[in-house]
Formats: sequence, C-alpha cells, structure tokens
Amino acid sequence: MPRAGPPTAGYIHVSRWKTVFWGVVGAAAAVVAGTFARRKYEETVLEIGHEFRTGEVVAREGGYQCEQCGYVLSLAAGKRLPPCPKCAHSRFLKIS
Repeated sequence: MPRAGPPTAGYIHVSRWKTVFWGVVGAAAAVVAGTFARRKYEETVLEIGHEFRTGEVVAREGGYQCEQCGYVLSLAAGKRLPPCPKCAHSRFLKIS
C-alpha cells in the first residue's frame, strides 16, 4: 500500500536530476535548432555561400570572394559583378 505523505528525500533528488537533465537537453536542442535556422537564413535570404559569375546583377550588397585568388569585392545591391580585378577569374562566392 503506497504511503500518503510528502515525497521522500530520494524522490526529490531524482526529480531535480530529471529537471536538470531535461533542461540541458532542451537547451542543447535549442542551440542546434538556432544554428540550423541561422544557417538556412544565411543560405536562402543572404545567399552566403552561393556562387555568382561575372556579369550577374547582385540582389544584395556584400562581399564576393574570387574562387581562384581569394580577392574580395564589395558591391552594392543592383550592381553587375565584374571580372576579378586581380586575376580576371569569373566565379565568386558570397561571403557577407
């Protein structure tokens, strides 16, 4: 027959342990979800990591890095991407 009184000390200890454990698991899940959401935002909205070629009009201002020599161009939105001024390469990655 179960006791009908306050919880024992052991019960409280296990309960706290579970609360701390699930709190840590929840915090870790939130960090992972936040990191994933930020990466998706950067990839889709900011186009970071996307490849652009000479002659394309860029939709967002930012830095575009030459794939061959690493030179970084800073362009405003609506500008046409020129060839790399350092090596004349035609492909760039959006980096910021």
